[in-house]
Amino acid sequence: MFLALLLLSLARASAAWGAEVTAHRVAARVKTELRRRLSAHLLALGPAYAHGERSGELTNTTTEGVEALDAYLSQYLPQLALAALVPLTILACAFRFDLLSVWCCS
Repeated sequence: MFLALLLLSLARASAAWGAEVTAHRVAARVKTELRRRLSAHLLALGPAYAHGERSGELTNTTTEGVEALDAYLSQYLPQLALAALVPLTILACAFRFDLLSVWCCS
């Protein structure tokens, strides 16, 4: 029994670690793509647009502004998905094992 509990704990820890690593990788890809698109858009606007703007602000927005999205992309969105999926999974399992409650409620 103790060994099964230990194995389940290790599996849960490795799944949490894998989810965190995946979230950080996806966030890095999204930020890279966002920076690429933002830079391409600024280049497409041309020097006439950039002449009227402060170059430091454009650079800061391109780098620091996109970097500020890291916590949103790597922590908030995965937790939001988890918060949506866990109740649905529990509900699906409860309906599967407790058919009486499905028939009584419908």
